[in-house]
Amino acid sequence: MDIPIFLSTYILWHYSVALADFFRIWSNFFWFNWHFFSVPLLTRTLFVPWKRLSETKKTSGLRPDEFLGNLAVNVSMRLVGLFARLFLLAVGAVFFIATAVLGVILLVVWVSMPLLIPLLCVFGTRLIFS
Repeated sequence: MDIPIFLSTYILWHYSVALADFFRIWSNFFWFNWHFFSVPLLTRTLFVPWKRLSETKKTSGLRPDEFLGNLAVNVSMRLVGLFARLFLLAVGAVFFIATAVLGVILLVVWVSMPLLIPLLCVFGTRLIFS
């Protein structure tokens, strides 16, 4: 195959088809993080008690001690659920940021690769022969 035809075809592929595939794959990583950390579900159930643990009234009549005990347990279970879900959302946000930063770095490497490879070959041969 003729080298100029190969290089022009490669450059065309590198900056069109492969770059579109790169963005599709990158969006798949974002989709995976969004669904792996269940962001919509965690935000919808932010104040739901942890593992649905709650106390209900067991006796009839007005009993302030039972009411205050149930209130303390229910509020504490909601707070545990809130902090657990906030922690998971924070971990998910860290993974989102890491995916974005790594994607930008890989995009810069991918775009500069056709120039970087010949440059590295020239510098490598200069090191060998010097």
